[in-house]
Amino acid sequence: MKSNITVELVSIHSAISRVNGLYAKWAQKHNINFYAMHIFYFLQKRGSVTQKQISEDSKIPKQSINNVIITLKNDGYISIVPGDRDKREKFIVLTEKGRCYVDEKLTPLLEIEERVLQKMGEELVKQLIASTTAYGDFFEQEMLKEKVLLDEAAQEERRTR
Repeated sequence: MKSNITVELVSIHSAISRVNGLYAKWAQKHNINFYAMHIFYFLQKRGSVTQKQISEDSKIPKQSINNVIITLKNDGYISIVPGDRDKREKFIVLTEKGRCYVDEKLTPLLEIEERVLQKMGEELVKQLIASTTAYGDFFEQEMLKEKVLLDEAAQEERRTR
């Protein structure tokens, strides 16, 4: 018989995979690259972001983010602008074409998410945020201990050896 921990881990993994799969199906149905959907989502909610912010917040590799950003820029959906304080820092912003695209393509997804949160209710939403944040934090700490995840400096050091 499986231990309770094993059953719980399978249940957690299944729940997370199911939600990720639903987002992936939505992106596929709407003909949007899955990573592009994440970038558009960040831009819709924050207005402007750096590649580093997207990569850190989504845990999508920087190179994957960079590849999609190049495509989105070439397609005229985004612009890359220097930061106000530090000109070396580059921010990604939606162009007018990008705003129209995001309004058309992403707004239905955002409406679905809002309906889901309304059905869940405030307390369950707070619990979901707290528990998934805690799980992610603890999981990341354990991955760091096992050296599965390395900070940027350590990754650069390993590349230059």
